[in-house]
Amino acid sequence: MSDLNMGTSDSRTAKIWHKKLNMDVYKDSFFTSKFISKSGDGIIQEFEDLTKAKGDKITIGIVARGDDGYLPSGTKVDGNEEDLITFNDDVTVDEKNFGIANSSMISEQRAFYDMPDTMYNSLTQRAAEKMDKEYFTALDTTNTICLYKTAGTLTATSTIATAVNAVTAADKISPETLTDIKPMLVTGFNRRVYPVKPVRVDGQYFWVVLVHSDALSDWENDTTIQQARREALNRGKDNPIFTGAWAVWNQFIIFAHENIGIGSNTSSIPYAKCHILGQGALASAWAKRPTVEAKKPAYTSQEKGWGYFSIFGVIKPQYNAYDFGSVNLVVARRALSNITIS
Repeated sequence: MSDLNMGTSDSRTAKIWHKKLNMDVYKDSFFTSKFISKSGDGIIQEFEDLTKAKGDKITIGIVARGDDGYLPSGTKVDGNEEDLITFNDDVTVDEKNFGIANSSMISEQRAFYDMPDTMYNSLTQRAAEKMDKEYFTALDTTNTICLYKTAGTLTATSTIATAVNAVTAADKISPETLTDIKPMLVTGFNRRVYPVKPVRVDGQYFWVVLVHSDALSDWENDTTIQQARREALNRGKDNPIFTGAWAVWNQFIIFAHENIGIGSNTSSIPYAKCHILGQGALASAWAKRPTVEAKKPAYTSQEKGWGYFSIFGVIKPQYNAYDFGSVNLVVARRALSNITIS
């Protein structure tokens, strides 16, 4: 019998459906469509160990850099070996489930769309949005390296509230700000913390900057950027990491996303909590890849629905009490998205 003749109860149907779901969710997600990696050199390092083993936690870690030079000439190595210093963090997985259902036969009859297909498409879209929310939530959790400008002076703090309340109206994102931040990323703040390693893309290295759309508008209205628009996205445009990017500046790729945290500080200055990301900025662990299951109500003619089921976790790794692979950047913004409709 031909493989094309598969009924809805065929076991192969579920496998194909689940594979398609996983691919569609990954394709629609802002983070996983661009930044995922299993090798550790991407922005998100993905672990699948728990898909083949029991448990709800996986430990990840790094080996600290060594600061010592060579031993003096003639010194015996025996007894003078260096110790390996390691730091670790844990990714805990948990259930990530939700469902969609229509309310009645008449709602399906009234719908101007194909209800089952639209339900599936909505399921994958919402799954991608919820997945992105997990990554953004991780980025905003317990920030330990926060950069900001106050009255034009670039400053670093370990407290996000300090950065938020210090920005003034003049402290918007600018190419000069990123250029000034670059030495901090490369040197790890003069080796006080780990350097934020840029991601290799088509033989070149870049950091990813996530900003709010309000801040992006400020960026695009900056006179330096307006004079240098010819630099925008002129490298490796076909690489997935550039999809949806707005500009490239001095090894920084600029993206805008609505999930970037915004608000107004104690001085009523609108701000945005942006992120600069490099290798290993996020880590995800999977115990159960996404599957979809049709709802089985008492009467299928009256109700149809789909459930989405998965088990995974996302963290922003922290080693030796500091964020690894990422820093926060708090900037002022024009509150364009807050304009009300009168």
